Amino acid sequence: MAALAGLSVVAWLAAQLAGGKLVVGLMITAVVITLIIETSRYRTLRHLNLLRRQAQTSSALGQEITANPDFTGLLAAVVNLLQTEFQYDYVGLYLLDENLLVSRLAQVGQTVPLLSVGDFLDTRQVIGAAALQREAICVNNDLCELPGITPALLPRMHSELALPLLIGQKVLGVLDIQSREAAAFDADHTLVLQSLAAQTAVAIRNAVLYQREAGRRHLAETLYDIGLALSGTLNREEVLGNILEQLASVVAYDRAALLLHEDGQLEIVAARGFPPDTQPLQIRVSLNSDDPDDIYMTIHRTEKPLVIPDVTKLPGWTHVAGLPEAKSWLGVPLLHDKQVIGMLSLVRETGGAYSHEDTIPATTFAVQAAVALHNAELYNKIDQFNRQLAYEVEQRTQAVLQLARLDQAKTDFINVAAHELRTPLTTIKGYSQMLLQEKIITENSLQQELVSGIYHGAVRLHDIVNNMLNVAKIDNQALNLHFQSVSLVHLLERIHLTLASSLAERSLLLIMEPTADLPEIEADVEGLHTVFSHLLMNAIKYTPDGGRIVIRHKLIGEPSPSHIEVILSDTGIGIPPEARDLIFSKFYQTGQVALHSTGKTKFKGGGPGLGLAIVRGIIEAHNGKVWADSPGYDEAALPGSHFHVVLPIYQS
Repeated sequence: MAALAGLSVVAWLAAQLAGGKLVVGLMITAVVITLIIETSRYRTLRHLNLLRRQAQTSSALGQEITANPDFTGLLAAVVNLLQTEFQYDYVGLYLLDENLLVSRLAQVGQTVPLLSVGDFLDTRQVIGAAALQREAICVNNDLCELPGITPALLPRMHSELALPLLIGQKVLGVLDIQSREAAAFDADHTLVLQSLAAQTAVAIRNAVLYQREAGRRHLAETLYDIGLALSGTLNREEVLGNILEQLASVVAYDRAALLLHEDGQLEIVAARGFPPDTQPLQIRVSLNSDDPDDIYMTIHRTEKPLVIPDVTKLPGWTHVAGLPEAKSWLGVPLLHDKQVIGMLSLVRETGGAYSHEDTIPATTFAVQAAVALHNAELYNKIDQFNRQLAYEVEQRTQAVLQLARLDQAKTDFINVAAHELRTPLTTIKGYSQMLLQEKIITENSLQQELVSGIYHGAVRLHDIVNNMLNVAKIDNQALNLHFQSVSLVHLLERIHLTLASSLAERSLLLIMEPTADLPEIEADVEGLHTVFSHLLMNAIKYTPDGGRIVIRHKLIGEPSPSHIEVILSDTGIGIPPEARDLIFSKFYQTGQVALHSTGKTKFKGGGPGLGLAIVRGIIEAHNGKVWADSPGYDEAALPGSHFHVVLPIYQS
């Protein structure tokens, strides 16, 4: 205005000079020039002062950013700083989300904000237009006023400037400044405030990044601590309680429930935040696979969390009597091994309490909870299995002890019975032998046959009694063995002579392979005589007439032999695979016991089933081993059997 006035004066002065009024014209010219100089000086000082305040504000803003790296106090500090430095009547800062929805705000100079959290911006007003157009927009100022834009002036305000907070092309928010002065924002003010708005946008962007990073770090630390807490116990009830307790530190809720799938239903197995007079553990939720809007089936089908801002607007939602009315709801699936095993149900009594951001930590937590539940279930099954196993072991132990007692009682009975029978048998045997020498008996063939039968029966019974005593001694580990140098060759030859008549009677051939290199061994003579007598009689008994029995041996140990293996092979009926170990048990009988026929060497003749048990007991008492092998049992093919006896050459 001063410049325009100066130009008018100059024109007037020229006119005066033309009219001859020179002196007056010169005086006026001097005044105008002075006025122009002072005006320019004022504008320069004003601009410098504005730049100084910009620098001060920028420096103070940097200090506030350093002091408030997150949102705590940052927004309030910015608006207070701008008002203090520039003396504006109102400063408001509104942060926006992707949908231009107000997410945070701070203001100074007015008690009631222009906008509230959750409000959508009206793009026909200054603040909304600035966000939409991404440029400064003002009211009552030709510099930045747009046609058709309605001001959002507060009472007694006459000027408004809205500045978008931009990072690239992304709008973080809007800075709204209002003044009671008309046309308060000239080009210089607008430029300075745009620079401060850009600095504020960077600060907010950094605060957002800091807050996200801090949130991620805090969430990671929280989830780590939660993982330790959940894995600290394998007790199912403790795990269920810990899950809902730890969940509260990740996602806020008024009440929460943990539901597991059970027979087509969701069963609440743990609950927290429910009124004391309610019984949430008795609540069952049916799954309706035919209803596409069923929220539980939706979670089960999609395997993703589900947020409902207001459940009262959901047609299928059922309110449980006795519970405070729910508003917001968050459902999170519990996944294990790609299977939905249940879900977490979180309720808030205020609407819009849950957002997409809440589903991320809740889902991560649900993974840990599902693992903890699975581990607890496994532990519970193992614990039940161990309890059942311990019970069965206890029962089996009692049964084994009972069998041991019965076996010992049987052994004691055998021992007593054998001793009791031995004395009368000795008497019968002695008297019958004496009668066989009496002339009156020898001259009467019938009486001789009767007495001879008594004698041989007594001898047979005496052998059985001796076997019973040997079994009792073996069971009681009371065998009295006297080790001495024994020649197996001579021992086997003596046994051969003893059984020669039985072999001849059955037309059996006994072959003993060359034994020239067979050394003597340390053994009990009577014990080994009993062993090989039983083995040979067993071979005779189960080999048909005309068969063959072969005895061979081999030395074991290099370079100096330490053991001898004696092998008795026959061409008999063989042994079934399942009976190869049983034949060495006490009282084991082959064939049908009802068809039992007595006879030491009679084909398939029966006996008390003690012979091979005695063999094993005596061999093991010699620190040796005995076993049998056979291709199988076949009375037609006659596969035969092989009995192996391994004895140490020297007793340790």
